[in-house]
Amino acid sequence: MAADWNEEAFEREFPTFDDDGSQDGMELQQRRVGCPYCGEPIEILLDASVPEQEYIEDCSVCCRPITVVTTDTGSGAPEVALYTSDDVF
Repeated sequence: MAADWNEEAFEREFPTFDDDGSQDGMELQQRRVGCPYCGEPIEILLDASVPEQEYIEDCSVCCRPITVVTTDTGSGAPEVALYTSDDVF
């Protein structure tokens, strides 16, 4: 027999984003940037609620690893720097 549906318990276990793209203080922003390898424009998703981040995301065109570094500028739009694996920063 299936358990009774409990939307609140489900939402706690598997949180979903609101229509504005935010959830529990997360401020997700989509940004269009140029791949430092192939130069093609790609879309990346940034979490503006974290002041400073560094992570690796593969280019959706050429599949090479891009190091993404974000810094909070205080304006609500994080500054984004992209590096190749050959770059020293």
